[in-house]
Amino acid sequence: MVNGASVRLPDALTDPLVLENDLDPALSIVLPIESGVLDVAPSSGLPVYSAGSSAELVPAVKDDGSVQITTVLEAADAPTRFDYVFSAGSSLQLGEDGFVVITDAAGQYSGAVTPPWALDANGTTVPTHFEVNGNTLTQVVDHAGFAYPVIADPYAGKALISSVGLGWEQGQRRYSVTKTSFGHSVSLGYGLGGGDDPALGAQIMRDQGWSEAVSKGLSTATTIRQQYDCHTVYAAGKNPWNLARYRGTNEWWGVNPQLCNW
Repeated sequence: MVNGASVRLPDALTDPLVLENDLDPALSIVLPIESGVLDVAPSSGLPVYSAGSSAELVPAVKDDGSVQITTVLEAADAPTRFDYVFSAGSSLQLGEDGFVVITDAAGQYSGAVTPPWALDANGTTVPTHFEVNGNTLTQVVDHAGFAYPVIADPYAGKALISSVGLGWEQGQRRYSVTKTSFGHSVSLGYGLGGGDDPALGAQIMRDQGWSEAVSKGLSTATTIRQQYDCHTVYAAGKNPWNLARYRGTNEWWGVNPQLCNW
C-alpha cells in the first residue's frame, strides 16, 4: 500500500467504508447499501452488496487506498439516486468540472471524487450527475430506456502524489513527481463515460496535488512550479513528471509549453 493506505469495507449495513493512510485523518463513506455482503464476485473476489431493487454495489479497492465504487443496475426498477454520506463535519465542493473536493471540519483537504459516469450494456453513455447536500454526495443515474445492465462508477480517493524522487541534471536538482493511481486518474480527468479529458483534472492537481508534492520534497522555485503546472495540462498522461531546477522560467508556458521542459 502507498503511504500506509488501506480501505476498510463495511461488514454490515450501518458500517462505513473507511479510507485511511499514514498522512492524515481517515475518510469514511456510508454507502447506499441495504444489507451486508450478499456474495463475492467470482472474477475478482470482491464483496457484493445490495443497493436496492435490481441494483448491486461492488467496491473495488486500489493499492493506493482509493476505491472504485461500481454500481450495477440490472433492470428498469433499479433506483436512480444513490447517496454517499461522508465523515461527519466534511464539506463537499462540487466543481463545474464534475470533481468533488472533500474537506474536513478544519477546512483541510481530505479526499476527492472523480466526475460521475454511467454506461449501459451497449457502451452507450447514460445521463448521470452529482448533487451535494451537506456531507452527502448523491449520484443521479437517469437509466430509463437504456440497455441493462447499466454501470455507474464513483471513484473516491485521498492521496494524489505517491512520492517525489531526487536526482541531478546539469549540476542541479531534478525532481521526479510520481502520482498515485488515483492521482493519475484525476490528472487524466477520468470520468464522464470513462473517457479522459486532462482539462478536467488540471485544477485539482495544480492545487492539492502541488501541496502534496511540496510536502514530499518538491522545490517551490518558480521554474519548478511552472513546469509542474504545465505538466498538469500538456503532459497529464505522463507518470512520473520530471522537473529540472536548472531550467529557466517560462511565463508563457500556457501558449508555448515546449513539452513542459523548455
